[in-house]
Amino acid sequence: MWRWRKFSIVAEIVLFFVTVGILAYLSQNLHWKAFWTVTIISTLIYALLKFLEHGPLLEQLAKLEATQTRFALRFEAWGIIDVFNMRHQNEMVLRNAANQSLINNGNDFALLAETAASYLDPSARRHWDFLKTKLEQGRRLRLLIIDPLCDSKQLRNKVNEVTSLIDPKLRLDLLKKLQLTYPSNVEIRFTKEIYCSIFITDKGLIYDPYHLGREASRLENYFIAIEIAKAGDEKAYWLLYNHFENLWRDAERFDDWMSRNEDLPPF
Repeated sequence: MWRWRKFSIVAEIVLFFVTVGILAYLSQNLHWKAFWTVTIISTLIYALLKFLEHGPLLEQLAKLEATQTRFALRFEAWGIIDVFNMRHQNEMVLRNAANQSLINNGNDFALLAETAASYLDPSARRHWDFLKTKLEQGRRLRLLIIDPLCDSKQLRNKVNEVTSLIDPKLRLDLLKKLQLTYPSNVEIRFTKEIYCSIFITDKGLIYDPYHLGREASRLENYFIAIEIAKAGDEKAYWLLYNHFENLWRDAERFDDWMSRNEDLPPF
């Protein structure tokens, strides 16, 4: 590509000086027919050089346009407005920004997560400061956490080489503090069903599908994340909203879980 670019530049410079020289000679000798013939030919050659120079770029743009059209036809009708490749740092930043925008613009929140560390742990420096502001305003948060002792979670711990009974990322102390600090607008439950992580607001949601694929010695967390808008009757939003609601209705209250497991070793 760069070699062709350099050749094109040199060819354009040569064409310019040759054309100027010939046209100057023809005009001085009043050979106007030849003058216009050379002008037309040099213009066509220049246009050909430009076409060949930008051909690959035009092809890429055509492919990009086709991809965007395909995305729009397949996904936008479902309310999917963005897909983040979490293996790239810049897209992780964009996904976090999307989360923070949903928090800032939302008034009602629901979170299904394995540990919710990125939302609740202040040391993570990610979403807690934004979410805390909303909780202090009295906004509701329903928190649905994977039961740390259920078979599915224990399998994930095994694949992830977690040796402790409770995943260290799950801060039960933070959950207790959260419920005590905001007793009127925060409710916490545990579910045994592991499918995905979903952060839901009344404006839209972020969906993270789960898997058991390993990268080196741990589960690969950097997969994909999907942002879905709530607009009109967007089916994807309501399907995932109902997914949360079905799990929520069958989930165990946090206080009941703590009472049932009070004989376990200290967490």
